[in-house]
Amino acid sequence: MKPKHPSPQEDPFISGLLSFADENRFFTASSKILLAVSGGIDSMVMAHAMHRLGRVQGIAHCNFQLRGKESDDDEAFVKKWTENHGIPFHLKRFDTERHALLKGISIQMAARELRYGWFNELCKQHGYTQVAMAHHLDDQAETFFINLARGSGIKGLAGMPAMQGVFIRPLLFATRVEIEEYATRNAVAWREDSSNPTEKYLRNKIRHRLIPLFESIYPGATENLLQAMKKLDNSYQICSQRIREFTNDVIAFENGIVRISISRLNQWPDARNLLTEYLASFHFHPDTINAVFSNLNAQSGKIFCSSSHKITKDRDSLYIEELKEPADEEYVIEKDTHALTFPVNMKFVYFPRPRGYLLPDSPLVASLDYDKLQFPLILRKWRPGDSFYPLGMKGSKKISDFFTDKKIPVPLKKKIWLLTSEGEIVWVIGHRIDHRYRITEKTKNILYIEYFPSEYN
Repeated sequence: MKPKHPSPQEDPFISGLLSFADENRFFTASSKILLAVSGGIDSMVMAHAMHRLGRVQGIAHCNFQLRGKESDDDEAFVKKWTENHGIPFHLKRFDTERHALLKGISIQMAARELRYGWFNELCKQHGYTQVAMAHHLDDQAETFFINLARGSGIKGLAGMPAMQGVFIRPLLFATRVEIEEYATRNAVAWREDSSNPTEKYLRNKIRHRLIPLFESIYPGATENLLQAMKKLDNSYQICSQRIREFTNDVIAFENGIVRISISRLNQWPDARNLLTEYLASFHFHPDTINAVFSNLNAQSGKIFCSSSHKITKDRDSLYIEELKEPADEEYVIEKDTHALTFPVNMKFVYFPRPRGYLLPDSPLVASLDYDKLQFPLILRKWRPGDSFYPLGMKGSKKISDFFTDKKIPVPLKKKIWLLTSEGEIVWVIGHRIDHRYRITEKTKNILYIEYFPSEYN
């Protein structure tokens, strides 16, 4: 029996969801929809609204085991809701911290990787045709600033698509305020994540500090930004067709290696822009791509690297292949370096210390006293016998003991890089800076470094 749609007069939120669903062709007669539900207000409003429409065939909940009892209480809350509504419930508990350590990625990226992989498995096992995620319009604005900071191309700046493979985002029509109003009108219960008010994560900093500042400078700026993102998405769809024509003309595959014909490439007037978009999936930085273009007529043998792939120039072709594990070599970082894409992806910013400077609370970021550093800095892997002064400690500690204390698995130890200055370890990248190079009241100039594990880009 076809589910009865509440009339628009009953609830404007439901009307908006239906219009958005029709616009994006979410629902078909054969749709079997799985909802990803965390227990927070966004996902519970989505579950409530989609249930009213008769569009929920299953609920999936991920327990990332990052907040102890709070995570377990979230799990119990969602499970009870599904039982009360007679909906099949799928649960997965993840050892998220271990996965992040083994892969050398952030907790956020580990959680993302784990949940998307599991959702795809559930679709195959149970025949779900779509997985509904509870992202909304405010998430779009935050995503724009995150991707802008990371130097994303037009695709990233266009934000999250309403539909991407089996994943749909039925709440992308609604703002956070509209979601809160729906929850109030319909007495929707939810659980508050204690990490939401904090500024531990980049998204939270943008949510609590940047966007309010943006709105105070130009009221209505967020809504205008969202409209601009829609235009960017339309532009990207047009660009996508152009990119497909471009790749069909200049790109071939030989034994699993991508080959780009330079002679064919040169015949495209907008080759640089098209190649930049194409190479984004291989994590190449725009500066590296500019270097590639500057060397199209150079001798064979030139190599350009991203965090995951390398381009080799050979006669009339560019060859793209995946990087193997980098050798135990040293890499020089000069004083004027602003970005590094190989062997790791990092960005460097130099600036005078401002009043009230807040130290970043992330192992992926290092704020160092610039005037204590001696350039060039050296990037290398850790070696037996290495020691440093962990931040907060006055004494030295062997790197091997530091790894043991942090319970870092053996496979990950081989992947950890060190940043050094005149032989002294400045930063165990992704883990801890050296106490001697910390920001103090006497610091005049700061070197800010952000590290992006390979899955970030």
